[in-house]
Amino acid sequence: MILRTLLDRYIFTELLAPFGLSLGALCFVMLTRELLRLVELLVSKGVGLWSVLKVFATLLPSFLVLTLPIAGIIASITAFGRLSFDKELVAMRAAGARSKLGIVLNQWTADPATDSAADRALARLEWARSVQWFMDPIFKRRYPELALAHHGANAPVVADGDFDIIAQPLDFLGVNYYRREVMSAEDPPRTPQGGEGFTDMGWEIYARGLTDLLLQLKAEYELPPVYITENGMASDDHVVDGRVEDPHRVSYLNRHFAAVSQAMDAGVDVRGYFVWSVLDNFEWAFVYERRFGLVHVDYATQQRTPKRSALLFREYLRSRAEI
Repeated sequence: MILRTLLDRYIFTELLAPFGLSLGALCFVMLTRELLRLVELLVSKGVGLWSVLKVFATLLPSFLVLTLPIAGIIASITAFGRLSFDKELVAMRAAGARSKLGIVLNQWTADPATDSAADRALARLEWARSVQWFMDPIFKRRYPELALAHHGANAPVVADGDFDIIAQPLDFLGVNYYRREVMSAEDPPRTPQGGEGFTDMGWEIYARGLTDLLLQLKAEYELPPVYITENGMASDDHVVDGRVEDPHRVSYLNRHFAAVSQAMDAGVDVRGYFVWSVLDNFEWAFVYERRFGLVHVDYATQQRTPKRSALLFREYLRSRAEI
């Protein structure tokens, strides 16, 4: 706790802030902070401090090798954005890459909390800045006017030829979907009612949003084949008598399987669906506190236990293979 507090208060405020905090540096500092948080968590779970320190010493070289390039990559992506990504596509195709090349985007629908003009305007802006902002340059060779007006002087400067590079043909579009956004102009803003419940992340469960998202994308763009590259929920799962019952995730997956099927029936070319995730794993700022996996992981022993949802997914895949 002391080390993490010093990292927060000294490194952020005394060292980085005066020189302008780049996202690359921020990435490195945040990952370091989470590694320290992992040490605290292991100690709190009863793992001996000496054992933790030995693990820490073993992992540190690999951690530095991993995080320093990531920091540089994030800084590069921030600086060059869509343009740098598509230059990579051009280079990979020129090198004769035979793999399918595409992009994966976190996407969501934006619904007004009420039918008021203010809420509807916020919903339109959210869709423009979060979905169209990335999709329009690729498929329409432009940025959405609504989002450009919102960004004002901070809007990107587009040079001649930029869209020739940005609007590269894609072999697929990957969609990560977890929740919708409910937009409210009230103060304090209205929050989702959560008729289907909420995940352990506090996210509203709204399967219909996945259908709505896919249909809206189809209506606005000439889409390549689509893959649902992330979809899943965190829940508080425990092993009891050698089994893990996760009925909330079972319900969640069934609802989202049906949502994808509805979009496919309406003409969206969905080629695949990936659950996040196979195993309980490291969840960024939440470290190991949130469990998304189909398979439960005992972090102290590394014992894997398939959850009820894993069995459901197996049967679902078998049924789809027979179609």
